[in-house]
Order: sequence, then C-alpha cells, then structure tokens
Amino acid sequence: MAIDVDVVEHEGMSQHEEFITWVNTVLRDAEVAVHNGDASLRRATWSRNDPVTVLGAWKNASGQEELDELFAHLAESFSDCTSYEFELLEAEVFGDVAYTVGLRRAEEPGTNLRGKIFIRRRRNDEPGGGSERRLVSFANMGSTPSTRVSR
Repeated sequence: MAIDVDVVEHEGMSQHEEFITWVNTVLRDAEVAVHNGDASLRRATWSRNDPVTVLGAWKNASGQEELDELFAHLAESFSDCTSYEFELLEAEVFGDVAYTVGLRRAEEPGTNLRGKIFIRRRRNDEPGGGSERRLVSFANMGSTPSTRVSR
C-alpha cells in the first residue's frame, strides 16, 4: 500500500523554510514510525524511481529492492520507541540537494541510537514537472548503531 506524502509549497515560504517544515513534521513522523516498527511512512518519503541510495550506519542500499529490504529490516529491528528527538543544528537547500546537520536521539527499551550528520538529495518526482519532491539519496555520517544501555 503506497502512502502519499506530499511536500506542499506554501505561499510565501522559501525552499529552505519548506524543507525545515518538512523535516520537523513529515520526516519526524516517519522516523518515529520506523522506530515503532512501521517503515511505511519512511518509505513514502522516498522516490519510487531509480536511482535511490542510502549510505547508512547499519547497512547501505542501492535501488528500489534494496531500499525496501533495508527499511523492512530497520522496522523489524525497532519497536516501542520511548523517545525521539532531532535537534536541527543546520539545514540548507540548493535546488534538488538538501542537507541537515543535527543530533538524533532515539530510545526504546535497552537501546539508544544517536546520529549526527544527514545529507539528503531529493528530486521532482511528479510527472509534468510539478512541485512534489521525494528523497533519492541519504548519507548517515557519524551515527552509532543501537547499543545496549544500562537501566
């Protein structure tokens, strides 16, 4: 089942402001969902057209099949997210390239995941040149995989 996640152009907002709004709403909701075992919202933020790539902390993926496998694996690995924070330190948009620098903290029972720098590339994925953009590339630089923490 495909879930439609549109990045809507808001009148009077710059591309930068729209991207920040998207990061703090659509992307945040997708990240919380995957940390609760549901990859559908995260997958919906990604293009269905190749090429797509992920350079991840746990595993890399290239192409639609590997992307689906990666997101399914992540959803199976996570559950019961008790806390999710993304402290956005910097973000910029240059046409189809957008990046965020921030600190991610996600916790679930016995697990603590932290991340630092995320680079996202997006492209217009709408036929006829509309305004919808979806992710096509992601690099996770400086994240630590889940580790057991004492409670």
